Amino acid sequence: MQHVRACVDMCRDRWIRVWMLRFHRRALAHARMQTAFIPYITAGDPDLATTAAALRLLDALGADVVELGMPFSDASTDGAVIKASAARALAAGATADAIMAMLKEVTPQLSCPVVIFSYFSPIAQRGTASFAAAVKEAGVKGLIVPDLPYAEISAFRDEAINNDLELVLLTTPSTPAERMKEITEASGGFIYLVHFCRCTYTNHNFLLLTGHDNSAKRYRA
Repeated sequence: MQHVRACVDMCRDRWIRVWMLRFHRRALAHARMQTAFIPYITAGDPDLATTAAALRLLDALGADVVELGMPFSDASTDGAVIKASAARALAAGATADAIMAMLKEVTPQLSCPVVIFSYFSPIAQRGTASFAAAVKEAGVKGLIVPDLPYAEISAFRDEAINNDLELVLLTTPSTPAERMKEITEASGGFIYLVHFCRCTYTNHNFLLLTGHDNSAKRYRA
């Protein structure tokens, strides 16, 4: 149980979300920009059995969506907390195939959708079509790829759509208005607003996105 609590307490260490959820009935309750509960855990930290238990617990606690991180050795946009978590998962043998097998068993038991957070390199190595198909078969509902090249968005979005997956795109307050418009219109599920960079999470340090935040208002317009 201690390991489960540790997984539940873990949070993304530098992202702030703007939620515009549409792919799950529970999430629809937040369709008017109310805050949603989207916790993050790393798959396989400390092991996949604990990850499965954490997914069930988060669902029981009322998570609207669970963001499940695929461990990656070169997580360039992550801070120390997530990098350490990914290193532990990889050391424990959390491969993509093992994670998918675990999800295939667990997702039918969940009422909330699971969204995979993965860097683009392991997706490209496997093949975008193969990865999207495997994710769908595992019962996942969406994908977040923080380093997805802008030029790859259209093709990868098509693969996601073909597999009934929501491709969640990222943008920042400094993104040019024209490109921001393209991203917000193309993003599925919700929009990932990269509001602060490398702000490592601690139990006493939460970053909140409020209605008075000017950049948030730009996305709501």
